[in-house]
Amino acid sequence: MKTSKYLNLIIVIAIAGITFLIWKCETKKVGPTEPETNSLRELYLTGRVVDKETRNGIVNVDVQIGTDTKTTTDNQGYYKVKAMNVGSGTVNVLAHADGYGYGSTQAFIDLKNGGATVNIIPLLQLNSMVSVDITGGTISTINAEGFSSNSITLNIPNGALDKTTSISVSSFEGIEVPGLPPQGYLNVITSHIEPDALVLNKKANLILPLPFVSETTDSLRLLYYIKETNKWQLENDYAVIDSSSNTASVQISHFGTYSLGINGRYEETLDNSQILGTYYLDTKNVFKTIGWMAGIEYPNGIPTGVSIRWLKNTVSQNTLIGSGRLSFFDTTFTIINYISIAPDSAQILSKNNSVNCPSGYIKVPIYRIIKKRVPESVFLMGRWTTIYNEITEQGEQIGWYCKHDQGGG
Repeated sequence: MKTSKYLNLIIVIAIAGITFLIWKCETKKVGPTEPETNSLRELYLTGRVVDKETRNGIVNVDVQIGTDTKTTTDNQGYYKVKAMNVGSGTVNVLAHADGYGYGSTQAFIDLKNGGATVNIIPLLQLNSMVSVDITGGTISTINAEGFSSNSITLNIPNGALDKTTSISVSSFEGIEVPGLPPQGYLNVITSHIEPDALVLNKKANLILPLPFVSETTDSLRLLYYIKETNKWQLENDYAVIDSSSNTASVQISHFGTYSLGINGRYEETLDNSQILGTYYLDTKNVFKTIGWMAGIEYPNGIPTGVSIRWLKNTVSQNTLIGSGRLSFFDTTFTIINYISIAPDSAQILSKNNSVNCPSGYIKVPIYRIIKKRVPESVFLMGRWTTIYNEITEQGEQIGWYCKHDQGGG
């Protein structure tokens, strides 16, 4: 179903004159660009968007698949599009709903072999609104990535607002952070302020905790997220670092999604994997959901001077391993889409391709699902760390079945 593409992975982070090297690995699936078509075989890309906390599906989520395909979720949080309309290969999947943050993953579609995988997207519900009048006020929330402080604080001065306004401040971590950082940067602490894009009469002060100890660096570049393009924009402003509190503060003129940028880069490479087990597809269904958990070990001790949670979340935001973004703090769920056997299909055939189906039936291959354990070597401040990711993918062909041309699929 796929080929493996090898990339070199290095994360280089410059903090307070220290260079961090993080080595990681990843498998990327690439489908054929010219699929074989068959009108009797219909493959769908089915995905789901859920509430991060409740794991319940979210209705009416706007979902964009690639650049041209848009749809919404049903009352169970599922979306479904014809894979043929999207095309073979790797495409970005973006999700957004009122009252929630941003979500994204990648879908891998192989029209030739009749398979598609996509991760379920969890959306973070935004914090409750707080009423602030024209005299201003202070709103705070928690970001667990901070090394010595975990508070994000927004100070709104007197006269910044024209009228009493409902405002919320939320924190995004890991897979909740939208988009990818600008080239040469990594995201450091991300906050979202509603109402989005509200322009202030006077600048407000945004204070963010730092995920590392900084003794020589005195400022970090401000980044602003443009949701229309799913990209981070480099602002002309810089956040000033207070080493005594290990925080950084910056003046902002409008609300939206902000982050700090630290110089660095992120790349990935494939390492040897270990097969943990196999799953057989239910031939009466059209997709299977499989949960897996990414883990991390520290054989040489936990690095000092940097937030481990932030390091994990940096990998979560940037990695493309398996089927898009993953979390080190929760189960990742992958949906395997395939072509089912119709209820009135005649028989399961052997793997021998020379066996023919009866008249009125089409021969379709059966694959099994493989679950792999992929080790990722991480070198940080002179210490080696190993991250283990479990990925799920379509495996070898195990036979054929005869699908009736009038059956379901």
